[in-house]
Amino acid sequence: MAMRTLSLVAMLWLLATTTAVCDDANAAGISVRGVGEVNREPDLARVRIGVVAENDVAAAAQKAVNETANRILQKVQDLEVGPRDIQTVELEIGPVYSSRSPSSVGEGPRITGYRASNVVLVTVRELDRLGAVIDAALGAGGNRVDGITFGLVDERDARKEALALAVRDAGEKAQAIAEALGARLGDLRSVSEQGSAVGPLAQMQRMQSIAEIGSTPTSRGAILITGQVVIQYDLDD
Repeated sequence: MAMRTLSLVAMLWLLATTTAVCDDANAAGISVRGVGEVNREPDLARVRIGVVAENDVAAAAQKAVNETANRILQKVQDLEVGPRDIQTVELEIGPVYSSRSPSSVGEGPRITGYRASNVVLVTVRELDRLGAVIDAALGAGGNRVDGITFGLVDERDARKEALALAVRDAGEKAQAIAEALGARLGDLRSVSEQGSAVGPLAQMQRMQSIAEIGSTPTSRGAILITGQVVIQYDLDD
């Protein structure tokens, strides 16, 4: 008899617990997305600098590019840019085809020469020297600048601040929704990070007519760090 009573108590307890869980799962709730943004002044820049050359002979085109690339590297290093901040990102050689249409049926494009290129990614940690680095590379024979991107050496603190602002933003939105519904904001159900992003507010795009630029001005702009979260709350009557 005692065993039957104990089993009945256990079953009633299990039923009550299950009902409570179901009731909690079906409780009214809201899900809100919060966004936080932080601006920081950049403390480094990355610029792609290189040289392109053409010649009737592939080896000659490659030799010309190599010689100019070596001069560029030397001039950039003379401005106290270390080897760890100079990385080759493009090294190519390929045929150049005639733009004229084939003179006879079945005749394919005609090779008129060869084009070689060598591009390096330079990280400049002293932004006051950025213009001088570009000028030095162009002065050494460089004829290609593919763009400048500004960034941060350490993004961690800025990312944390952006996420904290995102949490605050989500909480304020949730409170506003609850008040509009005539309810009270209940317990926190869940929080999920939706990622953070770091990007420049200003970026110099690819430059044209490089030989005519002269002294190179640069504008740092600002770095935008964005954090996003999704938070779920209970709603109480």
